[in-house]
Amino acid sequence: MPDLRCFRLNEEIEGEPTQNFDDYVELDDSVTPYDPVTVTNFTAKLYVRRTPAREPQWADFLEPARERSVDQAQDLDFPGWPLVSSAGALLLVRVDNPQLGYFGFTFGAGGRMILKQEAYRRVYGLRTALNLIYPSADSSDDFSRLRSVDARRHGAETVRSRHQTSRAAPFETFDIDQSRSIVDAAVGRPANQQAWGKRISGTDSIGFSIDVNFEELGNLCTRVHEAAERQDYQERFPWIDNIRPVKEPRVLAKLSDEIVARLSAKEVDDLEMNPPEIIDWERVVSFRIPYDKKGVIHPELRIVDYLNHLEERGDLQDLTEQVLRRQYAESRDGDGSKVNRWSIFKCITGTIEVDGINYVLDGGQFYEVDLDYISGLDKIIDQITEFKRLPPTSRTTREDKYNAMAATSGNRILMDKKLVRIQGQTPIELCDILTPERELIHVKRHLGSRDLSHLFSQGVVSAELLQSNLEFRAEARAMVEAEQPDSTILSEEPFQASDFTVVYAIAEQWGSDSLSDRLPLFSKVTLSHSVQELTDRGYKVACARIDAT
Repeated sequence: MPDLRCFRLNEEIEGEPTQNFDDYVELDDSVTPYDPVTVTNFTAKLYVRRTPAREPQWADFLEPARERSVDQAQDLDFPGWPLVSSAGALLLVRVDNPQLGYFGFTFGAGGRMILKQEAYRRVYGLRTALNLIYPSADSSDDFSRLRSVDARRHGAETVRSRHQTSRAAPFETFDIDQSRSIVDAAVGRPANQQAWGKRISGTDSIGFSIDVNFEELGNLCTRVHEAAERQDYQERFPWIDNIRPVKEPRVLAKLSDEIVARLSAKEVDDLEMNPPEIIDWERVVSFRIPYDKKGVIHPELRIVDYLNHLEERGDLQDLTEQVLRRQYAESRDGDGSKVNRWSIFKCITGTIEVDGINYVLDGGQFYEVDLDYISGLDKIIDQITEFKRLPPTSRTTREDKYNAMAATSGNRILMDKKLVRIQGQTPIELCDILTPERELIHVKRHLGSRDLSHLFSQGVVSAELLQSNLEFRAEARAMVEAEQPDSTILSEEPFQASDFTVVYAIAEQWGSDSLSDRLPLFSKVTLSHSVQELTDRGYKVACARIDAT
């Protein structure tokens, strides 16, 4: 019973229609192609990848121990370090039904490396797997079918996570934040185990283990296609389509042009480079990007490093989507050996707005953000109370200077850079400015996602600790009274969150724009989530638009 991993292949690659099997393949000296074979209702072509046998990476490190043992006992025989190699295979299947086209099946550690990264449909396997795990026609009330869920959350940083359970469980067990997270993968038990086996997984590909022979692959591809075409997943997971893959070639071309234009102009406030999948950080210690000089390594991927390389070479203005797709970033282990390899395009993450629509780029795929979803976020943000008692500032005034100036009126207390330290907790500011009206004001300049993420997080974390941690509250009270001995702002017990307002203040050239007009997409998501958390705890929330002229 083979383990099968099936990819649905695109009809076009980089805007060009595919003509044959080889169009989908990264052919090099390590890959051996075989002649196509025709079966009852499909044609298939096999590609096998072999890497040369070599000593394992740890051989050099252990060599002194072996040599010293031989020196001490001359009768020891050493036949040489064992040689290791890897192999993989890719089987491409073209179904006779022209509506189905091509599918790809990968085998072994190197199988997917043979398939071009632009060759297959994104998140195809996830939706297909969810259709099979929770089909509409299934009348069972047992929803404990999932074993693992991968998700990512965009913001100042892209956070990728894998949630696993000790036994099959309903989705709610995995504690995925539906308002902020994008589900990338799921592993679970299909409702029809006779047809699909005991376990099915879905990412870009769909994986399963069933009793099927080679001659049945055409029928299997047809079954996969039929399962993928259903919309069963929308009954239990409608929010997955809040951010959905873009498929229209004309739109994709326009979005790619926008990304290239921003990179060429080095306008990358909302763009970054990240590994496009969960990686083994115990093994990965560095990265390499195109045009690195010998010996240069990077502890993390940064888009500015890549753009600086292009600029130094005079290639920045000649950047194209094809260049981004054909140049690669690599992760390396401690020996400098390659662990992962991705196209630069696949490593770029971020958000852009084109023709009034918000898009997310992640893993080489553009996603369109549902307008109703954004409207819901805007509605929450527009209902936040506006705080108007902060003075304007200039574009050149530093944040700490502004805080000091804004705290001089109304008997306010400057708390900027005064960290509350308690055992077992990371030191944190209570706020930047504390008012006698019990307003915890947190200030940030500019509308960058990274700054705003820190702003919203600081407001939630300090408010939670102030409410729930007696030691934090006592230390904060002592700091406040050290600044203003007669202050009673934090003296009342029991603590009442409803007496306090968390104020998020952002300095920017606002003009007549509202907060929802200007906030980046994932800053809207984070702010909405922060408002929900704070109001659930009883706090009031307000936002201030500080004019920076």
